[in-house]
Amino acid sequence: MVKPPGRYAALIPGLVVGGAVLLFALFTYGRAICLDAYGTTTGAEVVAVRDSRPFTVTVRPDDTGRPVKLWARSGSFEVGDTLTVTRWGGLVKDSRAFAPDETPWLAGFGAVTVAGQLFATYRIRRRAREGELYGS
Repeated sequence: MVKPPGRYAALIPGLVVGGAVLLFALFTYGRAICLDAYGTTTGAEVVAVRDSRPFTVTVRPDDTGRPVKLWARSGSFEVGDTLTVTRWGGLVKDSRAFAPDETPWLAGFGAVTVAGQLFATYRIRRRAREGELYGS
């Protein structure tokens, strides 16, 4: 006979998804902090702009001369514009931006999902302790 799923089986996918999204957002914030702390500031020229989804801006930093995509940006650009960028390793971001635009939304979604799942777990445990579940 098949063992019925436990009380928490329905909550595990939500915890996994919420936790993964929250960790991704925190990792992105960590990259932004490292880029600000260890990066070098240089000028750059915009060489390509893609207006469709995902919106990307390609720049050519003055110190390397090779085109790279901006990791985080602030505002809109046109080809030929010059801007100040912060570069660290393979990451390049607009110096006015902190992290990609969608990072706060991801962090909020992950935090709310995890909090909701943990609250549901608390309610299930409390009801089980009081004998309201499964005819206890």
